[in-house]
Amino acid sequence: MELAGLILLILLPPEDAAGNLAMGIKTSLQQELGGVAMAVAPDSLVTPAMWQGEKAPMRARFVAHVLWEQKNRARIELLAFSGRAAGAEGPRSRKLNFASHDSESERGRALGLVIAEMMREFPSSAWIDSTGTTAAAARSAPLHIGIGAMCTAESVGNGVWAVGPAVAYGHGLSEAIWLQSSAAALFASSYNYIQVFFRAGVGWRLLRWDEGRHGVGLGLHVDALRESVSVASDNGSHNSEWNVALVPNLRGHATVWRSLRVAGQVDLRALSSGMSFTYGEDAYRKTVGFDRWRPAFSLGIESSF
Repeated sequence: MELAGLILLILLPPEDAAGNLAMGIKTSLQQELGGVAMAVAPDSLVTPAMWQGEKAPMRARFVAHVLWEQKNRARIELLAFSGRAAGAEGPRSRKLNFASHDSESERGRALGLVIAEMMREFPSSAWIDSTGTTAAAARSAPLHIGIGAMCTAESVGNGVWAVGPAVAYGHGLSEAIWLQSSAAALFASSYNYIQVFFRAGVGWRLLRWDEGRHGVGLGLHVDALRESVSVASDNGSHNSEWNVALVPNLRGHATVWRSLRVAGQVDLRALSSGMSFTYGEDAYRKTVGFDRWRPAFSLGIESSF
């Protein structure tokens, strides 16, 4: 596999190369250095010949090797390779001590921070390849994409709750700011109520823990929705209307496994107008109206990559 052109190659013990420790290191480095090209590999499968030299298949500007001297003590060896003088800028090493209760993700985050700091300590020549092109680490965070499936319940008025599925899509401009969109179909047996809506807006993850694996945020969205109701009677009645709504919300998520997480959201929808309809015989006609201010709740699963 041709991987030449990497900025950073991270070599880990085989038992750590595909777990939470590796994920913590990569997440921390992405936050510190931006969208630089990096790869993680087990040190037992990658020999020096595979990353040394101009024609090496895994040639990288920097190679970080993480070794465990003891159960709670790690040593980082970092080498830098420029195109003109491979190996001239390395190696350097640093040791980290951890508490026995530190999780793998916490250890990975700390290792990533130290690797980023060590990379910044190298002179600019280490960031220049054989063609003279610089690979200065971008400080902007990489883009992220999230997709999800949720169950939504909304109080539409007159004691009627509408429930249904929703699908969501998010595009991260940074770790904190996301563009979000979703679509849902809600149903209630009362009055044969049906609602379909489409949503777009922005979200701000104001609190984040464990490299963003868990967090709480605020959002502001605009909905375009169509509501319809019908009542079966001798003089059956039906009404259907388009409407728009402004929707502030509070949102939270907790990662349960790798990129899979549980997400919940509370909305307060403010509709531009309230729909109403009339049904029944002349002597028994009844008018039903639906609220303009509506609380809603959502719960589901998401995947972010």
